Amino acid sequence: MMVVFGAAEAARALRDRRRTQQDDLPAGVLETSSRALGQPVASVDDFVRVVLARVRDGGDRAVRDLTEKLDGRDPGDLEVSRSAISDAYEHVPGEVVEALRLAADRSREFHRRSLPTGWFDEGQGYGEVVNPVGRVGAYVPAGSAPLPSTAIMTIVPARVAGVQEVIAVTPPGPSGSPDPSVLVAADIAGVDRVFRM
Repeated sequence: MMVVFGAAEAARALRDRRRTQQDDLPAGVLETSSRALGQPVASVDDFVRVVLARVRDGGDRAVRDLTEKLDGRDPGDLEVSRSAISDAYEHVPGEVVEALRLAADRSREFHRRSLPTGWFDEGQGYGEVVNPVGRVGAYVPAGSAPLPSTAIMTIVPARVAGVQEVIAVTPPGPSGSPDPSVLVAADIAGVDRVFRM
């Protein structure tokens, strides 16, 4: 465990930690990223800087363009409608839906039992306050294979912690829609909104 004091120190610790894990990217990944962006990138940090700048400047149009270039798919509407999420249940076998419900229930129970609680020592005047963040974004991969378990493993803990809004992002499949099992898992886990990008 690392103890940090203040937002600036926390940001610095997170940046330093990411750099040590991302320095040695395969050349093929950097080449593919550079080709998709139309400019050279030498690291994950470079890639993220370019993507953030484009999205900041171009908004949803830039997100659509990047999705087409990186995933080879036009996402259409970025937000997945509630009706599309409901319709996804028709495309997932019943036993898979039940397995996802069981997994979500088990995950909820595990995270409820391990949820930290705050405390305060009146005599000493110190303690610990545990508060959830207001909003969480969860990335659910679905490139070569859909990973509905990731929806459960990211959305359920956020909900158990008391996060007010949980938004999931997942890539569009060949049809332009996210994988139905990912949509079902996100719904079962308690997602508020899903975006394809």
